[in-house]
Amino acid sequence: MPNEWKIGKHKVKFDQKTGIIRVWINDDFSADDHDKLGDIYTEAYKGFDGKKYAIINLENATPLSKEVRRSMKDNAEKTMSFVDKTALVGAPGFVRMVAKIVSQFSGDKSSTLKKNEKEALDWFKEE
Repeated sequence: MPNEWKIGKHKVKFDQKTGIIRVWINDDFSADDHDKLGDIYTEAYKGFDGKKYAIINLENATPLSKEVRRSMKDNAEKTMSFVDKTALVGAPGFVRMVAKIVSQFSGDKSSTLKKNEKEALDWFKEE
C-alpha cells in the first residue's frame, strides 16, 4: 500500500505508525479533489487499527469555490467519519472563516483550527 499520493497539485502522506494523514492543499481545491481525498482516506486506513488523525495544511490554499464549500458541507459527516480528529493548520484569514463555517455546519467537535503542526500534534494527544 502506498503511503504518498498526489491529487493534482495537492500532496497526501500517511504515517502508519502514528495514524496521521497529512494533506497539503496547494492553490485551488475542487469538489473532485475532495472526493479523491475521501478515496485516499479509505485506502490508507483500510485494515488500520488505532486512532486516526488528519492534519490539513492550508498555507498555500486559495479561497474555496461555492461548489467545493457545498460539497464539503454536504459530505462533512462522511468525511469526518474517516478520522478521530482533524486539525486545519496554516490557514489564512479567508480560509479560516470558511473552515469555521464548514465546522459549524457539521456540528463536529473533532476538528479545529491550529496555527501550526506542533499545536495540532499536541491537540491530538489530548484525550
